[in-house]
Amino acid sequence: MIRRMLMVILLCPLLAGTACRKLPADRARERVHAAGYAYSVDDFLRAAAEGREAVVLDFLEAGMRPDVMDAAGQTAVDRAAAAGQGHIARLLLSRTAKPWKKEETSGASLIAAARSGDMESVNALLGAGVPPDFLDPAEDTTPLLEAARHGHTAIVRRMASLDPAHVPDALEESASRNHTGAMAALLEAGADPLRSGKSGLTALMRAARDGQQAAAELLVQRGALITAIDSEGRAAADFAEAAGHRELAAVLRSQIPSAPEATEPPLTAWEGDPPASLADAAAQIGARLTRPRRWPFTVVAVTEEGVGIRRLPPSETDSVLALRPGESVPGTPWKLRRGTPKAPSLIPGSPRRTDQSEALFLNPETGEMLLAIRGCLVAGPGREAVVETDGQTRVLQESDVFSAGELRIRVAEISLRRIVLREESGPGEAVLEVPR
Repeated sequence: MIRRMLMVILLCPLLAGTACRKLPADRARERVHAAGYAYSVDDFLRAAAEGREAVVLDFLEAGMRPDVMDAAGQTAVDRAAAAGQGHIARLLLSRTAKPWKKEETSGASLIAAARSGDMESVNALLGAGVPPDFLDPAEDTTPLLEAARHGHTAIVRRMASLDPAHVPDALEESASRNHTGAMAALLEAGADPLRSGKSGLTALMRAARDGQQAAAELLVQRGALITAIDSEGRAAADFAEAAGHRELAAVLRSQIPSAPEATEPPLTAWEGDPPASLADAAAQIGARLTRPRRWPFTVVAVTEEGVGIRRLPPSETDSVLALRPGESVPGTPWKLRRGTPKAPSLIPGSPRRTDQSEALFLNPETGEMLLAIRGCLVAGPGREAVVETDGQTRVLQESDVFSAGELRIRVAEISLRRIVLREESGPGEAVLEVPR
């Protein structure tokens, strides 16, 4: 009996020592369970997303690797960044957690952080070496684009200089959602309000299409052109009107500068049977569509000595054609009057500038003048209508005047959805609806 008691006394310290060496991990696991979590990868990621710092620390103390991934390939850093739990992301990164495991998913955590607006996660991830301009091929997005889409101004300001290639698209995205703070940050970072994004639209066109008046007003203040058109000849006001934003379309059109005075257009003979009345003249016209006035060239360079132009639509073989004042654009009646270099600041007092040089052209046949802006397709004054009269297709211009028997008929108005004819000598008016 005495011998057995001595053996127990000698073994107890050894057994107690073994228990003590296991105690911290065991106790940490017990605390994880007590907090309502299972000791599993999924619950570890859930605790990170919920911002439970003490529980996350217990997971780590119990032996969970900080960069473990779930079945979807997400890490705890991914989940924390997406949920705006920057303190958890920073904690995990300090424990050597890697925010990426495969090259093709590198940067997913930073995109998630930018989307959630968590600057602490953004800074921690950038400090860990995540590429700031990572492009997610599945969603076609970058951290800057996500911050712009969700209006996270501080993150936009942080990322703009790190991902300059996507600044034009970011301006377009923020404008379409009326995030004026993010827009201002992008403009301060050098975004050019004249430049179109990969959609082919300028930021002003996107704002107009989506009915974002505050964004449109900011862009116009910072140098966006109301008269800029896309490859199909649509200006910002046209996008607004087509989308049902008629008030915004009217506001935009009211700010278009008046065209230089032109000479009276020549009187044109009426084609077809002479109409007996204004209504009879309107009945002879089959309206097809209306569009902003266009011309077959764009200005690509402006100096005081002349301008460089390129034909439209451009082709790989087209070269820039240099014109001096008084010379004509080949194949058109337009003659160059003068070029005026302009490079205003994007914002007052800023060294960042945008090229808004102008070239003034004259059509001697009609007396009409055209002010074109470097690098930008610009709608001419007014619109034109493609119509059919007496089986022949022709183009009508606003202010065209026709001699039709005893009548003198003026094309008084061409808008997106209607053409208005008026008598020169009376109040008579006829309206042609343009089919949608």
